Amino acid sequence: MDQPRPENRFRVLGAGWIDALQFLGGRCRLPYFLLLLMLGVPPQTDAAFQDTSGSDRIRAGQMLLEDGVDGLSTVLADVTAPPLTFDQEAQIRLLHETYDRQRVDLLEDTGDGDPEVIERALAEQLLLAAAKFLNPAQRFALGGFLEAEVNADLPEDESELREYLRDLTNAVSGRDGDFEVDGFSGRQGRMPNRNEILEIRINDNAFTTEQSRQGRGRTQIITRGGTGSFNGDGTFQFADESLDARDPFAKFRPPYQTRDFAVNLSAPVLQNRLTLTGSLRNEFSEDGDTIRALTPSGPVNDGITRPQLQRNYTLRATTQINDNHALTFSFTYGSGYDNNRGVGGFGLPEQGSDREETDYNFQVQETAVLSPTLNNELRFRWNREKETAVPFQNAPRIVVRDAFSTGGSTDRGTESDDSFEFGQLLMYTGQNLSIKTGFDGQYSRERSESFDNFNGTFTFSDLESFVAGEPITYSVNQGDPLLEVNQFEAAGFIQGDFRVTPRLTVGMGLRYEAQSNLDDSNNLDPRVGFAYHLGGTTVLRGGSGTFHERLPTYILGNFLRFDGERQRTLIVRNPSYPDPFQQGDTRVRVPSSIRVRSSDIAAPYNWHSEISVETTLPSGLRLTGAYRFVRGIHQFRTRNLNAPMDITSPTPRSCTAEQDATTCVRPLPGSGDIVQLESTGKASDHQFRLAFQQRLSFLNIRGNYTARSSYSDTSGPFGEPADNYDFSLEWGPEDEAHSIDTSVNLRLPWNIDANTQFNWSSGEPYSHETGEDDNQDSNANDRPLGVSRNSLIGPSFFEMGLELSKSIILIPEAESRVLDPAAGGGYFGRRSGVRMTIVAQAENVLNRFNASRISGVESSPFFGLPTRARDGRKVSMSVRFDF
Repeated sequence: MDQPRPENRFRVLGAGWIDALQFLGGRCRLPYFLLLLMLGVPPQTDAAFQDTSGSDRIRAGQMLLEDGVDGLSTVLADVTAPPLTFDQEAQIRLLHETYDRQRVDLLEDTGDGDPEVIERALAEQLLLAAAKFLNPAQRFALGGFLEAEVNADLPEDESELREYLRDLTNAVSGRDGDFEVDGFSGRQGRMPNRNEILEIRINDNAFTTEQSRQGRGRTQIITRGGTGSFNGDGTFQFADESLDARDPFAKFRPPYQTRDFAVNLSAPVLQNRLTLTGSLRNEFSEDGDTIRALTPSGPVNDGITRPQLQRNYTLRATTQINDNHALTFSFTYGSGYDNNRGVGGFGLPEQGSDREETDYNFQVQETAVLSPTLNNELRFRWNREKETAVPFQNAPRIVVRDAFSTGGSTDRGTESDDSFEFGQLLMYTGQNLSIKTGFDGQYSRERSESFDNFNGTFTFSDLESFVAGEPITYSVNQGDPLLEVNQFEAAGFIQGDFRVTPRLTVGMGLRYEAQSNLDDSNNLDPRVGFAYHLGGTTVLRGGSGTFHERLPTYILGNFLRFDGERQRTLIVRNPSYPDPFQQGDTRVRVPSSIRVRSSDIAAPYNWHSEISVETTLPSGLRLTGAYRFVRGIHQFRTRNLNAPMDITSPTPRSCTAEQDATTCVRPLPGSGDIVQLESTGKASDHQFRLAFQQRLSFLNIRGNYTARSSYSDTSGPFGEPADNYDFSLEWGPEDEAHSIDTSVNLRLPWNIDANTQFNWSSGEPYSHETGEDDNQDSNANDRPLGVSRNSLIGPSFFEMGLELSKSIILIPEAESRVLDPAAGGGYFGRRSGVRMTIVAQAENVLNRFNASRISGVESSPFFGLPTRARDGRKVSMSVRFDF
């Protein structure tokens, strides 16, 4: 039977299913929402799942194999389907190169084989492999496709599917890429079964206005309800200290346990209409760490563990109202705890704390195909989090700079947050112009009761001053612990991609960001990007644009809390000890410290520029080279407006340690520290990347080298400068200068898969500090005269990881047949086999010592020495069942 033409298949939103719902709602007296979930769509919308052998489809496969992307584009134009986007072309072009090489090899090796039969088979396989990157309108115009046949080349295993999708993304991104399933981030549950996938979208435009932040390699997976088969998996991972290496700073290996398990089930409850997915994840671990401290009683080198538990339950439903309209729901409940927080390094066990948390998350997304060229997506998300922190003991905290810390923890209180996110995306795809427009919004409501540092903190410069009972400062927070913060954030955007020539696509867009609690309305982000096909598989990409950031509620809350009315911080310089308020004591008491926001504070933004070239050699080797420049403007920083200054200097200048009270005076003598949040910082980042990837039948090699020069003059919104009157020495490096990441995936004998990773980076920068309050500003972060921030470089890092896995078929796949209808009229799809996969994984398999922190404090007994190290060799085992 002939299929209806596309213009009859794609209706205005709701035209098909609303009629059906009105009829059934009137006859059955059922709520429309329930009918929407359970009944769905008129029978004629199944045509795309019945006819899969149209002449247009055969012709598309032949022309795709013969002429590549140009051939497929010609057929799509002939059937009045939306044209290929540049990102679709990039993925399909890579596929064509692979199949074209296979065609040459097969025709040379077959000898007496029929070339026409070989080419017809390859053309069909190539079109099926490419169809997963086509949108529903394009696929339908070519005759329709079954998801099972389109996705047959996708891996069944979730981790293997992630690896496959990572290979499809651009290697220049330098990261694994972001995954979204029906608008939900990957953390909200498992990857879908391959037969549930309707479409894969890969974004290689780093300058699209659809996103608030720059990013490449973002993969969106669109699923279809009711497809696939009843499937699931269960994983159990375990590890303990018996095979792990001892921390180099610890005298012994503390008992360590990891017991993680996860169960995922997915079923097409209503064939082609409704899929339900349930997930349970339980992650328990006792991460190991080491106390490396020096106390008056001697050194402390003990291994400790930090028990952590995270448990999540997720229920997800994908409802296919009709071929052009889908709803996806997701609900997650999570709970967990984190013990021994703050213990490790210089922190002794008694000054730790425990934290508990609960999390609720509900999300819904509607996807509608309004016409062959128009799609609309709506999404909503609600999230509630609650955390409670309890210290081991309520006592003043004692900090001896880079020697040890003891006493009570400053972490005490409760916090509950509610956030509501919503957004809309309208997409138009024309012959030479594609447009995306929409908006994002978020409303946050946070309520916290914080008793942090209500017991006070004594700070000593070194062990000698601690033994003598001579701290350099005592600080304590006082006032009302309760705070409520509300904030609304919104953004609107429009993005247009113009096909200037068959080889050149230019994207231009504008995004506007706004938020409450920040009086800054000049947040327009113009962005432009281009992609030029140089020939073959070589693509030149580039672009430039601005990306505004927002004032987060955690920063805003800190400055609202310490405004001098709710709470304040009292600081005593050179206090008595252990009673800082000893009667008759004549030592300096600084009036209460407060936090304020600058009257001209603005939203920080970054100006990004990038150019890259990507190519695939005839052997299948993918190469990428890229240069990126980022300039940070209006970056957040804090400084003390009322820091003591040398009044003998004609220009504002900090005091020296030798000055007395007659010449070292605060600008406002009757006030304490006035710590102001400003947007006066700046940053600069130059990155050069080289990446390669080679995939063979038994081997997959990937590598990435990055050379980076990253500098800024701020250490963040809460990091005060060493000199509040001179920022010139705050300009310093932020990250390692060089890094190399490589991985080798190899198929060994007996079908054992081996994955080896090598990571190397040069040393990270850190600051050289005296450990004293030399300029008398109540902050012991002073550096030697003329020394800039992050002037020292730590040791390099190298780590090798190894993973071995073996899959065993426990129950072979049964003969494919549709099962009988289940109770309620649904089907559970086609039966598959049962597979067990055993995995052994080792991190830092060579057990190389990698220092994670070097002391830069001169007064510390560890000055210039490593005080903490990354994990040594860690071995874990897991077993996974798939069906």
